[in-house]
Amino acid sequence: IIDGLDELASVLQERFDLHAFLVSIYELSSGLYSSQVLLTTRDNIQLDEIDLDDFNIQKYELLGFSDADWTKYASKRFRNNPNKTLLTKKLMKLLSQSELHDSDGRVLPFFLDVACVVLEEDEVRNETENFSLDVKQNDYPTNNSVTDNIIHAVFRREIRRQGINISIDVLVGLITEVISENGDTFNKSTLKHHLDLYFDTRSNEILQKILLNPLFNCTENHVALKYGFLSSYFRSLYIINTIIKSQFTIESLNALAKANSNDSLEIDYVKKFFQSRLSDLDSHIFHLMPRLLDVVNQSKDLDLKKCE
Repeated sequence: IIDGLDELASVLQERFDLHAFLVSIYELSSGLYSSQVLLTTRDNIQLDEIDLDDFNIQKYELLGFSDADWTKYASKRFRNNPNKTLLTKKLMKLLSQSELHDSDGRVLPFFLDVACVVLEEDEVRNETENFSLDVKQNDYPTNNSVTDNIIHAVFRREIRRQGINISIDVLVGLITEVISENGDTFNKSTLKHHLDLYFDTRSNEILQKILLNPLFNCTENHVALKYGFLSSYFRSLYIINTIIKSQFTIESLNALAKANSNDSLEIDYVKKFFQSRLSDLDSHIFHLMPRLLDVVNQSKDLDLKKCE
């Protein structure tokens, strides 16, 4: 089982040759007789461009949850909760929002899990305010997809319920910067350092509140993104912010390097954002290029010093 083919491409970047990799998998599988190789991946544009029949690969796509599946999932998820009936009713109401459905009326597991986490936490805290989605938000630049709006709603909710005295655009911007620089798992001390720069004596209090976000899994010293796709998602937002503000940094260079290629999920997201903003993009790039060249040259100087 090779779980996360898309993650190999992100880690190895230009060193990863998908076609050569599939050739090696095909040759290996051919010598295993009755054994089979299972590959898993999120949406992969490069894979779509390859004729999988050449490698005798059968492709299957996982479907989201239908309305019948919601009830089954809720009965198992909430089975030990004394308020399971009420939680199930709230979940059905939330999932019935048409914005959450794909063209076949199905809901992605990510949406379902986030909805359940939110409802469970609100039930523990005895909160009555309903978790709602904005049809469109303008706090920070996104494509205003369902995923964008759910993540925005989670951050908005956490700011309210934890009493985080930071605007949502500043908080999301901070998170995207840390993730773009460090990846999907980072030290709590790294996040604390960034908070120190902005909030000084309030940084530790703010840190403890941010760590309660349901999009994070926390251990004693580390923070990890709960959902695998969030790393590329937040990196996409960081790249867009870099272009709009014409503020290119070493972190921006790292984000672009991790985006891997023109076919990456990050670049695809960024291209979609600027499709209707091409005139603005020309202006942003004009102002960004001098800064980009400065950062690239600085990076080269640092590499030369390391070699010396």
